[in-house]
Amino acid sequence: RGLIFKRVDGSSIALLVPEVHFGPFRYLGSSALPYQIERRLPPTVKALVLHGAGSHERNASHSLESEKLAEFTAKVVQHDILCNSEMHKPMRVSDGLREAFALPTSKYVLIAIVSPVIGGDDLPYEVQRVADEIAVKYGYNGAIVVDCHNLEGRRETDTSKFVPLLKAALSRGTEPCTNLAVGYGESHAPFVRGLCSSRIKAVVLSCSSDLYALVYLYGNNAEMGVRALIRRMLLDRGFTDVEVLTADDHTCSGTTFDAPYYAVEPNPLLLRAVSQAVEHALTDLKEASPCVLDTSTRLRLVGHTIFELLDLAKEAGDAVLRRLKVGVLLLYATTLALALLRGSHLL
Repeated sequence: RGLIFKRVDGSSIALLVPEVHFGPFRYLGSSALPYQIERRLPPTVKALVLHGAGSHERNASHSLESEKLAEFTAKVVQHDILCNSEMHKPMRVSDGLREAFALPTSKYVLIAIVSPVIGGDDLPYEVQRVADEIAVKYGYNGAIVVDCHNLEGRRETDTSKFVPLLKAALSRGTEPCTNLAVGYGESHAPFVRGLCSSRIKAVVLSCSSDLYALVYLYGNNAEMGVRALIRRMLLDRGFTDVEVLTADDHTCSGTTFDAPYYAVEPNPLLLRAVSQAVEHALTDLKEASPCVLDTSTRLRLVGHTIFELLDLAKEAGDAVLRRLKVGVLLLYATTLALALLRGSHLL
């Protein structure tokens, strides 16, 4: 699914949600799907490939399956979109613990869910199904659920906890945009821990002269403070609302010794790159019309047994680390004892 803005110069800016999880790690399964899709898109299409609802059970079974999906996506983005929608003003709703930044059109609503208070992890895929059911009751054709994945926390698997938020996002109407314009910008943030790619992307929407920004990071989640600092910086510059999204990027997971992955850290270099990307997007603003992508294809997914395999891998990794620590301690103790004996002229 996706929300695609066709611009007057013939270019497009696409917010794409493949509904496939980007895992398990490195280049296995569908870990590299955002990059695979981007490589296949023509230069006239700029995209944010967003993390939808679902977790590792929705990983592609093989990287070749992911390649097929990327090829399919690149094709349908250019040909199978419906452009009879009208863009309405973006809005934010909250249930106290979670928020949703909603981009409504007259046919579909993109709902980006964030947990700024308690953090979170992958949304259950059932949230997408429930969102569609609720959307139809409120006169929409469907919903596009996005997991912002921008603050580390415990995963909530109870779908009912998200229903009030979904109802709030789908039941509140906003006025249509006048003079809709959309811009895209990029920059680089080198040497920022947690980024799998140094590229920083920004999409800016101008709706009835109000400015909204989406900031996209190639990371697997973010540390406390990243979202707040970016939002504060851009809200202080006059933006009406801002949301930060990570790709839940697993291409650099499993590459560190002391943790499964590093979340994106708060960093002045990151803030500077975000500012530059947003500035580029502002200079790129062009009149646009919203279009919707909602199509499907067959794909082999790994299913829920993946969690058993991941648990086994974690146990094996923990066992290796424990034994390695014991070995290091023994080596250190032996070296220290030999040094003491030499110092005491006993050896």
